[in-house]
Amino acid sequence: VEGYREKKRLQLIKLAEDTAERVLSEGSGARIEHLNSAERRIVHLTLQENDDVATYSEGEGEGRFLIVEPS
Repeated sequence: VEGYREKKRLQLIKLAEDTAERVLSEGSGARIEHLNSAERRIVHLTLQENDDVATYSEGEGEGRFLIVEPS
């Protein structure tokens, strides 16, 4: 609706890239919460080609979250 999905996708890509940059500069992992499965997938796919970081999800149901950490 009025480009909402595309704006949200671009926000998630920026979140993924910013988080990867922060993880690499700090040298420790980061946790991203409050994403639904489709949003987590966008973050995973965005960082898939980045060999310097790894992503995975933990938790169950509404409490599921995404971890980004240095490889």
